Amino acid sequence: MKIQAIVIILSYILLSGCEQQDLGDLKQYVQQIKQTTVEPLEPLPAVSAFPELVYTSARLANPFGITSNLENTVNNFAGNQLITNKTRVREALEFFALDGLTMVGTLSRPNETWALVLDPNGYAHSVQVGDHVGINAGVVTKIDNRKLEIMEIISDNQGSEIRRKIFLQLSKGNIIGN
Repeated sequence: MKIQAIVIILSYILLSGCEQQDLGDLKQYVQQIKQTTVEPLEPLPAVSAFPELVYTSARLANPFGITSNLENTVNNFAGNQLITNKTRVREALEFFALDGLTMVGTLSRPNETWALVLDPNGYAHSVQVGDHVGINAGVVTKIDNRKLEIMEIISDNQGSEIRRKIFLQLSKGNIIGN
């Protein structure tokens, strides 16, 4: 009961502020504003037609899209075909760029040849034909006493894979493209 009385008293106090007051000065101001003349606005300029441009780069790679993942692309080199295997575990030399690798020698037995390759950390690795090297899915295709031939897959600007032959020469660490 006390709460109802308090609510009624508060409502009366709040509503008493809303009673009619002298609004003469407000009405006079509104009349004054209505009597003033306003200059018309200038018309908006005509919209000129823009020349139509045809988008011709649709055939190019999307710069915001995902490019082909070369991390696990190559498993075997058979003739001129590279076979994809996305579940293959990467080999030790696949974590280094080819320009950081140095061929330092070869070892051979009848019907077997290995190349000795130093990684940028100074560790020696032996590689055979078919081993994977370099960060661009490189596969060793040929070993001779002076150079190591590597078939590498790179992605072009259209997202296609391109095979290129790279030679890692003995004791120089430089790569020479074909």
